[in-house]
Amino acid sequence: MLNKKCMATQPGSYISGGLYIVFILSALALEVEMFRLPVFPFTQNLSTAVAAMTLGMIVPFFFPSDFFDYVKTNRLFLLLAGIFLVSGFFSAIYSPFSKAYAVKGLVRYVYIIGASFVLVFLCWINPRLSLFFLKTVACITVILGVISIIEANNAYVATGLADFFRHGQYEMIQGRFRPSATVLHPNILGCLMSIGVLILVCLKVYGHIGRSLFFLSISILGVSIAFASSRNSILVLTVPLFFLLFNRKTMKTLLMALLVIAACITVNPASTARFFELGTTIETQSTSATSEYHFVKTRLLLWKSALMMLSDHPALGIGPGRYNEALKAYAPNNLPEAEMYKIDKQFLNAHNGMLNLLAEFGLAGALSAALIFLVLFGNIFTFYRLPPFQPAHAIILGFLISFVSDAFFYSFFYTILFVSIALMFSNRKCAPFLNNTSG
Repeated sequence: MLNKKCMATQPGSYISGGLYIVFILSALALEVEMFRLPVFPFTQNLSTAVAAMTLGMIVPFFFPSDFFDYVKTNRLFLLLAGIFLVSGFFSAIYSPFSKAYAVKGLVRYVYIIGASFVLVFLCWINPRLSLFFLKTVACITVILGVISIIEANNAYVATGLADFFRHGQYEMIQGRFRPSATVLHPNILGCLMSIGVLILVCLKVYGHIGRSLFFLSISILGVSIAFASSRNSILVLTVPLFFLLFNRKTMKTLLMALLVIAACITVNPASTARFFELGTTIETQSTSATSEYHFVKTRLLLWKSALMMLSDHPALGIGPGRYNEALKAYAPNNLPEAEMYKIDKQFLNAHNGMLNLLAEFGLAGALSAALIFLVLFGNIFTFYRLPPFQPAHAIILGFLISFVSDAFFYSFFYTILFVSIALMFSNRKCAPFLNNTSG
């Protein structure tokens, strides 16, 4: 007879765990609002992502013994996450802005940490699911890439996706739709495509994907990156790939991949030119005139505003998710019109992950968040040793770079992918490719 602990690693758990992973990641990638729930003092939109994550919280109850061992193994991560959330709670109740909405903003982080922890738990009890998780992410990015290519070249599809997933919001650059597929913004899509390339490189280097499928997939992602026109995505892609060139095991794959991606990115000269421009004309669906957007100037102004918020509220910040609301008081007069429009629509952030945390959570929350990732990265660099620079390092570095000039905490999908993959790579039992990490 098999005991209950052994059952977790049997084929049935692989199938059920795999189905759960596909279900959660698909719900996150295809997040749409289902209906509104009256939650005093506001109305809460219940999305497919929130519903799926809430349902997923029951998974540990099916494997209580394994989950207890998993919690013990990751007790430092949970301790720091708890400190982060407690500091966020105090930040919310002492927020100089809307306290109720600050609590609502904190709940988003509870879901991000909880969903990531449960996803990695499945990989922990059946390590084969780690590879399946990465393959599923790669598959989803390719599907989103195909959708984005169609979206960029078909007005009917573009406006339909915008209406269904983004409340009708879309952007255009020089007369062409800037695609977002099913996610919230083209910058998220572009960075997601770059992460997809890094994962595919990882799978190819370690022999988990065929040559033809690899080049077809990165070609799709390369074209999608070109249409998304995100400068951040280019950095997310090229910096990790550059370091991988110094690994003898990855050099051949990288050189061929870079040639394919470079050729694909040139498919849209108008968008490609934006990668090298500091000012770009952007037209949004709800504005009657175009607005000049200056990349460096705008980022610096938003960062300065975040530092001013921190200066006024150093210990606890302004409250989770309250950066956009605070900008109504802190925004400089010379902030471009395009960004003022985003403030009115309530979806502007500090465009830097750490500055966003510092402004909203203060020093207490931001330092505890930094400690969480220092612990995870410490484990990752223990298991995947340097030198040489390895594909696992490339994926983590890509995620980190994406948060330098943006703050994607408002995207469940992107942030949960980051936390889940970092947590997965930091657990020896479920960290993939550990037997193939020699240079």
